Amino acid sequence: MLEWLWWMAGASIGLGGLTLSVWALFWDRARGRRRCPGRFLSRCWYDLRATEGLRCPECGRVWRSERQLRRTRRRWGWAWVGVLLICCGTAVALWDEMTGGRWRHWIPATALILALPHTEQTWPLEEVERRISGVPEPTQIQWVRRDALWDWQWRMLTARCGELALSADTAKVRKDAALLVLNKSPDVSPAVDAFAALLADPLHDQRGTVVWGVKASRHFLNEAARAKIIAAIESAPGFDSPPPRRSDADFFLYAVPTAFEAFKAQDLASILPAATVRPRGIDPDEVVRRTNWKSVDEVALVQRELGIPSRLFTWTFDVDGGPITVRRYDLEIDGRPGEDCILRLRAERGFGHQLLVYLRRGDEYRYLGYFDVGQLLIGEPTPRTVKTPDGRTWIVVRTELGTGGSDGTYALHGQTWLTIRNGRIEAGLVDTPTDGHARNPKGGSRHYPVEWTLSSSPPRVFTDAGGVMIECELTCRFDAGWKDAWDQLGGASEAQRGGELLTRRETIRYRWDRKQRKFLPDPGGTLPNWQAMYAMWWDADGFLNGNVDRLVEMARTTEPGRRAWLRLFLSDCAPSEQRGAVEAALNAPQQP
Repeated sequence: MLEWLWWMAGASIGLGGLTLSVWALFWDRARGRRRCPGRFLSRCWYDLRATEGLRCPECGRVWRSERQLRRTRRRWGWAWVGVLLICCGTAVALWDEMTGGRWRHWIPATALILALPHTEQTWPLEEVERRISGVPEPTQIQWVRRDALWDWQWRMLTARCGELALSADTAKVRKDAALLVLNKSPDVSPAVDAFAALLADPLHDQRGTVVWGVKASRHFLNEAARAKIIAAIESAPGFDSPPPRRSDADFFLYAVPTAFEAFKAQDLASILPAATVRPRGIDPDEVVRRTNWKSVDEVALVQRELGIPSRLFTWTFDVDGGPITVRRYDLEIDGRPGEDCILRLRAERGFGHQLLVYLRRGDEYRYLGYFDVGQLLIGEPTPRTVKTPDGRTWIVVRTELGTGGSDGTYALHGQTWLTIRNGRIEAGLVDTPTDGHARNPKGGSRHYPVEWTLSSSPPRVFTDAGGVMIECELTCRFDAGWKDAWDQLGGASEAQRGGELLTRRETIRYRWDRKQRKFLPDPGGTLPNWQAMYAMWWDADGFLNGNVDRLVEMARTTEPGRRAWLRLFLSDCAPSEQRGAVEAALNAPQQP
């Protein structure tokens, strides 16, 4: 909040130092005067305009030329004081960034990669992954930048992460290092020896993660590396054991047969050549022709030609995620004439989604990159574009997360905003919830019956104090349970299911931050309404304390469904004065 004060203070100190340095080094010029500079440690600067010849009557020094008598007088002591003030001013101006950890962004990528196996800190690995992903923080949509590193840096990173996966003390660091390579490296081969060794890791979770990650990366292994992995899988402990039922305890044993079969079934033509494959441009029409209703293996080859180190479609566990279907969206993306396009690739069985972005340049298309939308469980991501008042064009992707079943269902829909600038994806990610619903008929601790419904008006885009704003008005309604729950609680009719408990109407506002190149929550907004779900669904005490009057009124009703729900809800609350007030109302004589 006070970041501008640091900048103002640092700029003032630095400007003062710069002024002092300029004065000390350049202000006192000769301007036609004859002066004696004197010796190095005993400056003279005696005025020689009334003296003939090159001898100084003050210090006795004889000079060789007139040019030596017309030097600029430089005060080196004050100049160094000015340099010190400039350094101090720079430190003050950048203090907020240095203390906030943003100084890590200034470290060269090569230095970060070299430090990986030799440090116990996790931030070098996190910083490398941030640069590759191109996003400041985790989000539903991941932008993976192959051009974030040179080819030789990718090879070095792959090898170093392999070393880190073997040498790190903590399992999380080892796992994160392995996943960084297995998910995002364009060539996994430099780390194949480490992965072969990790298949015998004592931790079953580590072994299972590696074997599934290597299975997903099989199209990014050369022939020699592929042979090493197959041999390591065959010699892995438990390889000949019968496949167990899938569970966390048998994660590795469950994964091994699937991975081995995937390697054996792989078409030899899909193996990575020994030489590094440079990505080449493929027209979007050709991508549609070569990927629509094709297998995962066929799509992986096309993506490798595009330079996509993606494992999204090959990460599926026990089934092939294909076939892959493609849908084309013709949109104006970058503010230049001509319609650009986005191709959405979907794994029909794995539910993975990818968005390939193409910019139109005359009669041709330039492939820009791709988004991994993730393993969405319901619906399909739908892109559109929005132009903000500052002339910037945004890609807005609607995503749908959720699940369903006999014991409940939920769906949460949101929008992610991204922008392209100078031909590259800029961060600017913001996940904005738009609508959704959740139902939970289960009773018992921390799972009392409740349902909520979230809705919003279309987002409003405008400028405020020179900054771009996104504003959404949301309404979240909470009801006391739903029909199946009341059937379990004694056969109450749907009309007696409990009714409305609470309706929240709130505003979400995000402001574009030029410095961080992303949207940040604006203080003018209120608590995002989708977060109210947690206060209602999971935090019984918090909901009780904030709505005790409403619950007391509900306790005085004669409707059996509402009273049954309320008793179940109170069983999840800790003893308190508020709980006692509601229970007293429940036990009081019922009002008609």
